[in-house]
Amino acid sequence: MVMAVLVMLLGLASVAYADDYDYFDLDYSLDPTSLPKGGGTVDLTITIDHESNSAFVMSNTQVYRGDQLIMTLGNIYAGQQVNKTATVTVPGNVINDYVLTLRWKENGSTDRSQDFKVTFTTANIKPKVEFNRVASQMSGEPEDTVTLTYILKNSGKVHISDVKVSDSITGEIDGVPLLKSGQNFTTTYSRTIESGFISKPKLTYMVGSTPYVVELDGMEISAGQPAIELDTEVNKDVAAPGEEVVVSCTVTNTGTADFTTLTISEKHLGEVFTTDGLKAGVSKVFTKKLNADEDMTLEFTAAGGNGTEQEWVDVSEVSIEVDESHAPLQVEVDASCNTLQLASPGMVDFDITVTNSGMKTLQNLELIDQDGNTVSLIDKLTTGRNVIQHSASVNQTTVYTFSLLVPVNGGETRQISSSPIEIKILNPESDNVVTPEATPKAANKEDASGISMLKDTGLGNIVLIMGIVIAIVVLVAVVLASLLARESKKRKR
Repeated sequence: MVMAVLVMLLGLASVAYADDYDYFDLDYSLDPTSLPKGGGTVDLTITIDHESNSAFVMSNTQVYRGDQLIMTLGNIYAGQQVNKTATVTVPGNVINDYVLTLRWKENGSTDRSQDFKVTFTTANIKPKVEFNRVASQMSGEPEDTVTLTYILKNSGKVHISDVKVSDSITGEIDGVPLLKSGQNFTTTYSRTIESGFISKPKLTYMVGSTPYVVELDGMEISAGQPAIELDTEVNKDVAAPGEEVVVSCTVTNTGTADFTTLTISEKHLGEVFTTDGLKAGVSKVFTKKLNADEDMTLEFTAAGGNGTEQEWVDVSEVSIEVDESHAPLQVEVDASCNTLQLASPGMVDFDITVTNSGMKTLQNLELIDQDGNTVSLIDKLTTGRNVIQHSASVNQTTVYTFSLLVPVNGGETRQISSSPIEIKILNPESDNVVTPEATPKAANKEDASGISMLKDTGLGNIVLIMGIVIAIVVLVAVVLASLLARESKKRKR
């Protein structure tokens, strides 16, 4: 039969019956052809091929499993081929003994029946489901409406049934009784933002008698609007021709809601920085190294989005002056700290690394902070990396920048600065103190070249004195123990 040949070519399970009745053939096929050992749902296709020279009519032809009607094929006349597909759920305990019965009336009067067994291939396969949720916007005014779209795709090789999508904000949202392999299902839910809410969706479904649950992470929809502020600065006030200059871009979300996208671009350089987003009240610093051959003005644009068509933009310019009479300044200043966030006003420790990459020792330098206060006076700066330790009392959110004033020929002073570091004072009721991995505090060790680190006198001297005292105490203890041991030996003699 043509159908039987197609089934064989497609690699599907099939069977032909003509044991008791020689005027028709029965074939079946399965999709999928394999089931997990715990059972599952398949599409069962039955094909009846009625011989052309048959003298009988097969009327009211149906397929049963016990007393359960599986499908109806209707009246089948001589020379006809009829096929019908039904979706059946096969429990795990009958996979190896799934028997169906074909029932019909012969010539409309005589009841006939034929049992046949459906054979399944069992495999150690698991369902594969892709479940996602998308919000029309992440923040907005309290009366704004947010639409949440839930997207589900059955990308596995087995059908899933009793599919239900729910969310913590409303309970069950929607579902379908069956989602076949390769099929998609999408549903939506809308509500006003009000004071904000957290969406945490859950997907439940069955494969045979086995339940499955998929949960997504919570997504916060907040009331309010983000706002963007961009500041730019360079690490050198004047550069020599071709000298490297570092441009720092500090972008801050000064609003009450988060950005989900953030891009910084420059009209000549194109897109310079991009990040996934920026939370309300948080700043990020990006740096760009340039070689300046002539005076230039750079115009940076920061653009933030929150999942809607609206975009928040701020523009900041920075100018780089190039003086041909200057030689390149072979000094760099970098700063790191032990924390970027404090739960309340307190002390923050900085490691300020000053690197002299030239062969000449520099003299009479001054290190200042962003307010012009002296951090350290450096009589001599030899070649290599030098670390200055500095502690500051932070009473409010502050952006720290450390600048080195370097005397040059002719009595001029040139300035080179570190990238800005924002120290934030958190609200202790809603935030936690976080020590960032991105700006680890520099190790307090000597440079590999043997150049000692420069230190402030206060804390460094205290630690040094304590170390000497501890060493003396340990030495005295060792001497006393030795004397006692000798005295003990004399007594034994």
